[in-house]
Amino acid sequence: MNNYTYTSFNEEEWLNRVFPIAVLSIFCSVLGSNTVFYFLQCLNYPVNSFVRIILATVFVQFGLLVPLLLFFRFFDSGSIVQIFKEKLKFIKFSRQYFFTAVKIEFIIFIPLCFSALLIHKMLVYFGLNPVSPLMKLMENADIRGVIVVALISVFIAPLGEEIIFRRIFYSFSNKMMSRVPAVLTTSFLFAILHGGIVQIIPLTVFGCILQFLYIKYESLYPCIILHSFHNFVLMTIFIALFLK
Repeated sequence: MNNYTYTSFNEEEWLNRVFPIAVLSIFCSVLGSNTVFYFLQCLNYPVNSFVRIILATVFVQFGLLVPLLLFFRFFDSGSIVQIFKEKLKFIKFSRQYFFTAVKIEFIIFIPLCFSALLIHKMLVYFGLNPVSPLMKLMENADIRGVIVVALISVFIAPLGEEIIFRRIFYSFSNKMMSRVPAVLTTSFLFAILHGGIVQIIPLTVFGCILQFLYIKYESLYPCIILHSFHNFVLMTIFIALFLK
């Protein structure tokens, strides 16, 4: 039984304050890893594939989370419990979300993979490079690098990305436009962040599915669970191929 007592807060005012921090988080995640990479090069530090993977995964994902966590800790009102439950919508947890995630993944996995494969073939046909930067790194990675990517993809990335895109970006966008344009805009930005042209359409579709889960349940839990499970399936397949 949930004995937590909910309090009221000004949603619009809070979104106006937290949205710039979410934008800053994205810049920190992208620019921070690149800055460290060039700094290591200036020091003549051997930047091998494993170090590059650390920069492209750990630095990027923690770059998303750290500015938000600092904002919540020092500049946001309310306790940590209130922030996560009421403001970030970590509410209404149900074990049914796990079954929902498996069912949705079963439906969408093959169509998303097929669309990515089709786009890959089209790009190759037109002489374009379809490989994302992260995939290039993983092609040359050892087992340590693959494990790091798998752990970050399954346990860390869904948390930060769902907070920023499904909760903050969508809610802020929905103040200025209707629901469908807000969903499409947020989902497209989510796809762009991942940096691979092959992934843009499949990830935009996946982002829309995650967003409608948030709208339906008014909770981040089902979004995070599906996102994590989807990444788990992808990484399981990649590791199986890698070990061969």
